[in-house]
Amino acid sequence: EASRDVVRSYGRDAQVLPDLAFALPVPPCPPARPGHVAIGVMAYEGAPDDPARGAHMVERYVDRLAGVVARLAEGDRSVVLVTGDVADLALAQRVLDLAARRCDRVALLARVSRAETLEGLMAELAEAEVAVVSRFHNLVAALKVARPAVSLSYAPKSRALLEEFGLLDHVQPIDSFDGDLLLRQVEACRAEGSGFALTAKVVLQRCEDELRRYLESLVDDLVVGREPRPGRRRGQRHPGVLLPGRR
Repeated sequence: EASRDVVRSYGRDAQVLPDLAFALPVPPCPPARPGHVAIGVMAYEGAPDDPARGAHMVERYVDRLAGVVARLAEGDRSVVLVTGDVADLALAQRVLDLAARRCDRVALLARVSRAETLEGLMAELAEAEVAVVSRFHNLVAALKVARPAVSLSYAPKSRALLEEFGLLDHVQPIDSFDGDLLLRQVEACRAEGSGFALTAKVVLQRCEDELRRYLESLVDDLVVGREPRPGRRRGQRHPGVLLPGRR
């Protein structure tokens, strides 16, 4: 809804749809490893209109996140740090190095993922019982593989998406998150287990169906020379399947 309001401010109307990434196929994924946590690292300096934004916010973020990784390792939890942009990779390594100085077990239990695609990211997140993420498409990837997630959020869209999946209590602002609360949220997510998987299956199916209907109508409207299907006027919305291989 917030995105539609922006479009309307430009004098146009818009339809609210699930993110297009929800239409992507899910690759074969391993089962979740007990006690394994995925943490998405984001190079975030603050909102563009925040007068306090800058490198010091990144330093505070690294310090807090490293503390969380160290405490997870102390509790015998394994951790993988994932990224969503090349700008995040060096920061993820800094978080890991700082956490390792605080807890010797980090060297044994934590690592930085080199996954560079959404498919690779989904495979990493599927191994985790819980995902802690900030970038929006990291959150989408976690939900696509039916893993409960905590969002260290930088925008309202993350909170809105979590609400759809029944996870509204699992969000904090990225620039002022509380490490103790985050660890409690991680444990709450772990306790939800298979119950969340059932909820996710229903919501994911709804998202995929809505995108298929929209994309199919878009293809029919835009492909030159495409004849409307029997009983259907060009541009009319209707349920259908986006066949494999169609572009």
